[in-house]
Amino acid sequence: MYELLILGTLLTGPKSGYLLQHILENSLVPPRKLSNSILYPLLDKLEQNGWIQLETNDQDGRGAKIAHLTAAGEAHFHELLTQPVKADAKRDDWFNYKLRNLGAVDSETRETLLDEFEIVVQQDLVNLTHVHEELTGFEQTQPEFAKHFAGVVAYLDLLIATAQTKLTWVTQQKENLHDTHK
Repeated sequence: MYELLILGTLLTGPKSGYLLQHILENSLVPPRKLSNSILYPLLDKLEQNGWIQLETNDQDGRGAKIAHLTAAGEAHFHELLTQPVKADAKRDDWFNYKLRNLGAVDSETRETLLDEFEIVVQQDLVNLTHVHEELTGFEQTQPEFAKHFAGVVAYLDLLIATAQTKLTWVTQQKENLHDTHK
């Protein structure tokens, strides 16, 4: 998952390990620390696969590593973008990383990514709405738990509104994509 984010970040030019670490930490939702013991082995792996080139910058006296994206790395980035997202605990992170790179891909890939995201969000919305309806019914049939159910239903309201906002965003992105082809 970090591979996609690193390679996507390097599309805009070479970056030091320190800058990559800062970008990665702030790209994670929620933001969290990324240790050197995770970052640098990953950079070494990317270099071993030929996806980046690392050079040491001795000019600053610290020997900072500068990562450069290779043509193979750019191809691997596009390959990662087009792989379907698995329905697992990292699903939202994968979409977060993929969708932030929409501007770096051709319109066909962009539309495919938006379609995949739309299908997932629509299914989430169906599931959330179903659970919402069930819990609303429980509030009425089990009044002793009404307060508890009311809290859960209120949170489901937030999740439903978020899913609806995501679908609105997808629609806007698709309209923008089609407007640029006219």
